[in-house]
Amino acid sequence: MIMQPRGAPPGDPDPRAQTPSPRRAARPEGGGAVGSSMNYRGLLERIPAITYVAGFGEAGRWYYVSPQIERILGFSPGEWQADPELWFKQIKPEDRARALEEEATSKATGDPLCSEYRMMTRDGRTVWVRDEALLVVDAEATPQFWQGFMVD
Repeated sequence: MIMQPRGAPPGDPDPRAQTPSPRRAARPEGGGAVGSSMNYRGLLERIPAITYVAGFGEAGRWYYVSPQIERILGFSPGEWQADPELWFKQIKPEDRARALEEEATSKATGDPLCSEYRMMTRDGRTVWVRDEALLVVDAEATPQFWQGFMVD
């Protein structure tokens, strides 16, 4: 399955989802798939945002969430991934319907998700988050999951 963000030009799939060609397989010393993967993950885990790969809706599965979730919301990545409803439960009740509606609209249109809403931290504080994500689709343009980030 070739994953491609919706709206990307045809024939321009996500390079991480492809098998490298022999030409591209050669890397500078210290590179290689493992080194690149570690560098990419290290980058994701150092930027001041919660990066994620997640399913859809109020009970969508969280396939990956970066460690920044602990600093921003007070939950470990493991806790967040273990409870698919935690994202929805932590959104302030007044913002839940709008957040779900914006997600559903982006999923239906294929437009990037850009939403702002309030979330409750583990210790009860309220933080505003800006949630931006791209819809990842398969070769038949069927939505698969979100790749995104949330910033405080």
